Amino acid sequence: MAKSDIIKASSFDFGEAVSVLFKQQGGRNFTIRLVLWSAVLLMLVFALCGKTYMEMMGVMLEASWIAQQDGQTPEAILGAYKGFGKYVPIMVAMTIGTWAVYASAETALQKRVFKNIDYGFIPLRFGRDELRTMGTQFMVYLMVLGVMLLWMLGFIIVTIVFALGASLSVVLAILIGIVLFVMYIAMFVYLIHFSIRMAPSAALGTQSGKMKVTGGWNITRKRTGSLFLAYLFIAVVSYIALSIIQVAMFSLVLPENYMLLMMGLSEENPRILFEQIGDKLQSPGPMLALVISGMAYAIITMMGWLSISGIAIYAVQWWQHDQETSGVDVFD
Repeated sequence: MAKSDIIKASSFDFGEAVSVLFKQQGGRNFTIRLVLWSAVLLMLVFALCGKTYMEMMGVMLEASWIAQQDGQTPEAILGAYKGFGKYVPIMVAMTIGTWAVYASAETALQKRVFKNIDYGFIPLRFGRDELRTMGTQFMVYLMVLGVMLLWMLGFIIVTIVFALGASLSVVLAILIGIVLFVMYIAMFVYLIHFSIRMAPSAALGTQSGKMKVTGGWNITRKRTGSLFLAYLFIAVVSYIALSIIQVAMFSLVLPENYMLLMMGLSEENPRILFEQIGDKLQSPGPMLALVISGMAYAIITMMGWLSISGIAIYAVQWWQHDQETSGVDVFD
């Protein structure tokens, strides 16, 4: 896009940005079907991999607890992680499965908004469009990771350079600390900025039918601040709702001292935590309650994720609107 093609952004509609999931053409019916089926698939992924995940967490907590005990040798600590590798394939499968559910749901919402496509009772599909969404997300993730690594490299270089002269002056040492703190804050802020600029790339790919990994960067120019407020709102609301459900879930299956056990601050081996969970889940009452609360957690998770995806969809629509009113063709 040429510099002369930069379009002045029209006014930002916060309400529209955060409610795309609920205001698309399919209305409430499509929203309910999309969220519920996505949540069911998330629950299925966890049902298939959850036991292995719990075992892995037990191993990690136990190893951390052993490392905090007095008189432990490095050999004993490393020995606590013995057999950890057997959990890796299942964890990779769980990650990919969860990602596939997110990508399928996100693409279904994008298709509904941009192309008015609804596959019916089960609105989810997994094919070329969904793979393009995942491919775009993966490339954007690598770019974000690359930016972070470049910042960290600069951080390390500045640290080494200043450290060489820090011993020469107390004032210089204080100055170094201030510079490094400012660099860290700047890195954090820029990573947020970069992520928001790139966020609409997957939605743009579905809209155009082509992979546009860097497309989001172009269409969010001078719009990042408004989009950030929308993302922040959804993130905060989702965090509060999920935290409430988490507390309820933990109270169902975890002992009162679970925080001490998980932090390794108890005299007891934290691995017993998962043994106690297993014992409780032998009873139908706690099991049913956990399934219900787990489904509620999955529903809120998908509503939050799809609302965030909706903001990216709005960003594309916002840009398209400005493109059409200005008469500038910026899409390939």
